[in-house]
Amino acid sequence: MNVASPAQTGKLGMALVDAVEDALRRADLDADGAFDVVDPDDGSVIAVLPSQRSDAVAAAVARAEHDMRDTALPLHERIRILDAVAQTVSDEATTFAHALASEGVKTYAEARAEVGRCIQTLRLSAMAAHALTGALLPLGSTARLTAHHGYYRYGPIGVTAALTPYNDPLNLVAHKLGPAMAAGNSVVLYADQRTPLSALLLCRAFWRAGTPVSTLQVLLGDGGEIVPTLLGDSRVRAVTATGGGRLARAVEQSIGTRKLILELGGVCPAVVGRDADLDLAAEKLAAGAFSAAGQNCLHPQVIAVEDAVYEAFVRRLQHRFDARSAGHKFDAASACGPLIDSTAAQRVDAFVADALHKGARPVTGGSPTVTPLHRQPLLLRDVRQDARLWTEEVFGPVTAVRSVTDVAAGLRAVAHSGGLQASVFTSNVHTAESAVATLRQPSVVINDADVRFDGMPFGGDGTAGLNREGPAFAVRELSSIQTVLQQQQHSVPRESATRS
Repeated sequence: MNVASPAQTGKLGMALVDAVEDALRRADLDADGAFDVVDPDDGSVIAVLPSQRSDAVAAAVARAEHDMRDTALPLHERIRILDAVAQTVSDEATTFAHALASEGVKTYAEARAEVGRCIQTLRLSAMAAHALTGALLPLGSTARLTAHHGYYRYGPIGVTAALTPYNDPLNLVAHKLGPAMAAGNSVVLYADQRTPLSALLLCRAFWRAGTPVSTLQVLLGDGGEIVPTLLGDSRVRAVTATGGGRLARAVEQSIGTRKLILELGGVCPAVVGRDADLDLAAEKLAAGAFSAAGQNCLHPQVIAVEDAVYEAFVRRLQHRFDARSAGHKFDAASACGPLIDSTAAQRVDAFVADALHKGARPVTGGSPTVTPLHRQPLLLRDVRQDARLWTEEVFGPVTAVRSVTDVAAGLRAVAHSGGLQASVFTSNVHTAESAVATLRQPSVVINDADVRFDGMPFGGDGTAGLNREGPAFAVRELSSIQTVLQQQQHSVPRESATRS
């Protein structure tokens, strides 16, 4: 398959073209078609990749299950590989960033930052493998088992399916592969059809470091066909996935009793108190609004602001929106790039229309810029709580604000917004403590927004997901625990043995 035409090669750069072609050769894919990878910045086809179908999925799972018994890597080798892959990504950071920015929604500056996070995630995964130690069981604490000793240990769980989205097409792949490989599992990876190049490059780094191809396989093609087939295969013993509503429905239909790490995103609300540093709050929330053009699972989409400072805060936020603009991803002046495709753009427009119909007023932004997939991030004020924008994830560059009487009312106003994270801006430690106790989001941030340390337990509960990522946590989720109990044997006295 051609990675790019001669004209497109100039756009991608020969280093990236050569790397992707090498990854495809190593992957040795069983494919019967092809699909285009399109740059949403201008609609150009930047790669033509092999497309697989359901029979290829079944073959990949069978190979992963069979070969895992023969190619299982010892712990020290898994740690070495993870460290080596992290070093490869560091050495080839420019190529990785170029791939990420070319195929996805992030500006080149955002892509460079994601490459750095990927390196950290891989190194944290190696550290997590070091800590996968097990422990002795305190059997002496019960008289019933004083004649026993015991321990538990971690081992591979088996074939792991890894499903990754388009918005963080490198670091979220690392969050799936790193812990799964640290645990000793074989992995079958499906990378979002719109952004597969970054995933291919990362798999190539694993293969170059010594990971057998049968232990790490990549699937390319139509997710509507591949994902249900992969999830429906009973030989898959664990699933680690990030996505949206369609993924949630596929998982619900087929997960059964398997291990699951699922991150679904949601609305990430913020509350701004009258005692907050308004400049700080406006700067942090504006940055979160522009990040990945709002296609970010920690996007602070709704903001409840105390009446006493509402107008002053809206002015500060408007000033920061006006100072940034959407544009082409490789333009250093661009604060954010495009939406991923026309379906995403239609969803954003529908949410905005609903909010405006229910009385919201635009403050700044919103108009198409550069191309139909670019949107100047939109700030809407006086958004009602019954607007879709207040309770459903828009996954686009739209921010909704409304006034509330006090912080307590603000916390109530965002109580049903859900999401993975909530932000509270206040200078009062008691207000902060009360907010932490009240909010039900899995992550609460004080005086900041859109914050994630890749080593933290990260994920959702209920509609936002299940269980936690973060290598130290995910590696245990993706492991099997074996308990060993042994009764201590007492030797028979020689004299007794002779008489018998």
